[in-house]
Amino acid sequence: MSEQQTKGAQEAMEVAEAARETEWKDPSFAAGVFNGDINLELIMPYPEQSDEDKKIGDAFLEKLETFLNENVDGELNDREGVLPKKVIKGLGALGCFGLKIDKKYGGLGLSQVNYKRAVAMVATKCASTAVWL
Repeated sequence: MSEQQTKGAQEAMEVAEAARETEWKDPSFAAGVFNGDINLELIMPYPEQSDEDKKIGDAFLEKLETFLNENVDGELNDREGVLPKKVIKGLGALGCFGLKIDKKYGGLGLSQVNYKRAVAMVATKCASTAVWL
């Protein structure tokens, strides 16, 4: 590794370390489980999706389901080991590669709940396709 590469790697590490959260204001359920501290209050009661957000998700999922039924064959993808270009382009045209990206940046701006609903729907058709999302 050259001296310039070493310096660049060191600077990148310093930036990453400076960005590390030192005071946890919002505790993480998953981190707690990893550390042996299961705090169910962080996940119970499970939050309910608002009617407005559900309506937005339902509209997108309807389009996504139609696309999946017409274009995705999970068994074929697994046998051939390839996701067809038309599927990738179609997912892009639907906005699937920007599901959670804010609309002001060109994404769909879906909520975390709707994002999970979309990924779950894709995964039931083809897990390899869901990985792309």
